[in-house]
Amino acid sequence: QAALKNAPTIQYGQDFLAENIKLTQSGTFFDYTYKQYKFDNVKTNLLGRHQAVNVSTALTAYLVYCEKVNLLPDEQHIRFALSNIVWMGRMQLLKTNPAVIVDGAHNLQGIQTFASNLQELFPQKKLLLVVSILADKDYKHMLQSLVPFAQCFYISKNESDRAAEIADQVNVIAETGCNYKTAPT
Repeated sequence: QAALKNAPTIQYGQDFLAENIKLTQSGTFFDYTYKQYKFDNVKTNLLGRHQAVNVSTALTAYLVYCEKVNLLPDEQHIRFALSNIVWMGRMQLLKTNPAVIVDGAHNLQGIQTFASNLQELFPQKKLLLVVSILADKDYKHMLQSLVPFAQCFYISKNESDRAAEIADQVNVIAETGCNYKTAPT
């Protein structure tokens, strides 16, 4: 507990920053600044504007650690590491032509972030969306957040005991007038 008393408080937007964020199907690019460190055009293979903030936070934690233990960070190693992150199921691009993306967003904020990233990645395109949501989540608003991007929903039920029933998810989509199909699993 004594170590916590001496822990620095470092805040995004005040002490470090990711700017000029660009989202592509190959990853997220941004300029990073913290103290004397300025890395332009950093690439992470993670998709999403929010990932620039997440990655810059992790990078800052690493640089603070380096300062604490007198380790000289190597920019090339940092760039290599950030462009080779594996985070399965988090806006993960499985295939490019056609694009197949898997995202395990499990709450309304996560779905809204996913939807915002879809809008930037695929402007003016309608998508085929496969969904299966847990009943104890706000699946009505989650599904409604995806409607503007959907050409068709493929609604299913996952194997969790908490899974929402297909019929309940269909009722939400049917109210919107969006196309849908169902699959038992």
